[in-house]
Amino acid sequence: MAPHVLELAKRTGPFLFEIEAGPDALALGGLAQLLKLASLAPAAAGVTLSERAAPSQVVVRRDGATATVPATLLSGDVAGIWAFALASAMPRAELATAAAKAVAELSRQSALRAVTDRMLEAKSTQEAASLMLAGITAGHGLGFHRAVIFLVDRGVVGPPELVGWKATGPASEEEAHRIWESLEEGAVSFERALAKAGGPSPLEARASSIRLVQGSSANDEVGLALTGSRSTFVRPDGPVAQALAKLDPASDFALVRLGARDHLLGLCFADRRFGDPHIDDERAAALELFVAHASLVWETLRLLKENEELARHDPLTGLLNRRELEARFGHERSRAQRAKTSLSFLLIDLDHFRETNNKKGHEAGDAALRLIGTILKEELRAHDVAARFGGDELGVVLPGAGSLEAALVARRIGDAAMRKGISISIGAAAYPDDTDHPDDLVSIADKNLYAAKAAGRGRACLSPDGEPLVFGDPPSAEEAAAADDLEPTTDGEP
Repeated sequence: MAPHVLELAKRTGPFLFEIEAGPDALALGGLAQLLKLASLAPAAAGVTLSERAAPSQVVVRRDGATATVPATLLSGDVAGIWAFALASAMPRAELATAAAKAVAELSRQSALRAVTDRMLEAKSTQEAASLMLAGITAGHGLGFHRAVIFLVDRGVVGPPELVGWKATGPASEEEAHRIWESLEEGAVSFERALAKAGGPSPLEARASSIRLVQGSSANDEVGLALTGSRSTFVRPDGPVAQALAKLDPASDFALVRLGARDHLLGLCFADRRFGDPHIDDERAAALELFVAHASLVWETLRLLKENEELARHDPLTGLLNRRELEARFGHERSRAQRAKTSLSFLLIDLDHFRETNNKKGHEAGDAALRLIGTILKEELRAHDVAARFGGDELGVVLPGAGSLEAALVARRIGDAAMRKGISISIGAAAYPDDTDHPDDLVSIADKNLYAAKAAGRGRACLSPDGEPLVFGDPPSAEEAAAADDLEPTTDGEP
């Protein structure tokens, strides 16, 4: 039996079928399917069964209406029998209502498929989350007025704590009316509205200040939602989870577990705050199903992002790996040549690294490398590129920096390492100051690194003929004057 027939029966029943089975009953496929439908959905298809000597007959009844099913339908598909019941025994008003619900459901499913398709194309989990919220709040989607995603705080040990992250929806009734009026006037298609999803929401600032913590009793909303025991709630006197009061929920609201493959991502809050607040069973079930599907998409994107990050980064230092460095360095070399701008490269080596491993063990060496990785993240600008070059060597690309700026950065890194008890040597090279070809920067920096080590380590060499910069010494007047132009920022990835 086709699943859609069973779903149709559940949506449009109940009917009572009085079956009088004759000698031909075993040969009638439609009659057999009707009996199976009655066993699968007894609330939708009630059956009484009796025998007769004449050919089989079926009478359908509903609310006083009675009709005899044509004999030709009994040998066909049960869908034909149900269609006859709808046309003959169901009041037209009920039939129209059921049809309207079916059309609305098809529209909703189509919209939610569009959302999940777009989520699969998202470039980040943030974009995917915005699309998910758009599907929950769109009139063509689930039709909630507001939706908020709370993410699990991974830095907290113990029971889950969730922090408001992304939100969509008006923050007030006045704003809700403005939004509805603009939608009606603009007649924007759902696909176009979806394409604009992801902009800042006025509700987001409020949500970001909320932290949900499961109460001492697992029967509060947060606890019930986290376990999946319940997803819709009614609050005649205010929510049990007091943190939710900041959202001023409607009398009915939903709180659905967001997770996939036993991996808890967070919770999704939704309500119909401006208008009829009631959340019927159909809307609640649709929300749970959509959140479950969206969670799988989101989790897949998260895992892909993690794998991508692992492929680009050195796991020990957290810096980029050499392959990614070479790719970005190649891009910066081409840009410097094309735009006639400066470009510098630093090659950093930990002094006495082999001896540290031999005397104190590899864990000590690993700790030193991790510390240097942290120093580089703190001391470099957002658009500088730092990577583990190989072994105990690290490379730094400084776009737009000439030899003076490279010297300043080298001193800052070396001094910071010295304060942490680590000695490093640095070789630097700048384009076009040191070479006409930026492809030569690595080999020049390597030679200067060797010169820095030969000169006593704990210093930076900018050219084979120049005087090395000794870390810990005060900067020159020229360096101090240039310092303001190369202040580090930590708002991006080094």
